[in-house]
Amino acid sequence: MKTQSLHRPLVPAILLWLWLSFTSPPQLVAQETQLDLLTSIPQIHENLPGAMAIIAQTYRTPMLVVTRDDHAALAVDAGKMALRQVLDLAVRQNPGYSWKERNGVILFQQIELSHDPRFFLNWKLATFTIFGDVAEVQSSLAAHIQKLRYHIESKGGVTTGIRDAQLVKHRLTTITLQDSTVSEIVLRTLQMDHSFYSIIEFPSRNPLRDTDLDAAFVSWKWMPFY
Repeated sequence: MKTQSLHRPLVPAILLWLWLSFTSPPQLVAQETQLDLLTSIPQIHENLPGAMAIIAQTYRTPMLVVTRDDHAALAVDAGKMALRQVLDLAVRQNPGYSWKERNGVILFQQIELSHDPRFFLNWKLATFTIFGDVAEVQSSLAAHIQKLRYHIESKGGVTTGIRDAQLVKHRLTTITLQDSTVSEIVLRTLQMDHSFYSIIEFPSRNPLRDTDLDAAFVSWKWMPFY
């Protein structure tokens, strides 16, 4: 009888473990699948921006990719790999880079850039409204950044530039963010849509000069998955 009483408490514990195992939040399962599901990837031998574009398209995963024009490259053999494996490989081949996942979005960036005062992705906006479509966010965000750059204190931001027809198709829920960095705004937009990625390449000069920001803006692309 004593032996049976020792084993009785194990039964509720096992049932509880089984219940938790089969009732995990779907969001956590989806995130694990995104990073760990084996996917066929083509052979890649490209500069880093081009390689990351192929990776984003192959895995159809929203990404913010921040690179430097420093001849960084990536070589990947064709085969089946998980996204996590490919990103780890990219960091091993380019030690100055890092990656992390946040709410289903990948941030892949050159580490040294994040410490430069002219790295405008770290600049903070007191308020920014994500609205309309991705094209509107793209142009409005660029206007806000330029206002910070030139110390313009008027409220709001005027949308500028030609609106990409593909980005116009991506409608967004309107939300207003407070005290957010440019990087946080881009990541939140990617999280809301989940069907495009963004790549920007800064010049290799260290530290950055103000004129280098023009080259970075020209390189900045918001690309939908085709």
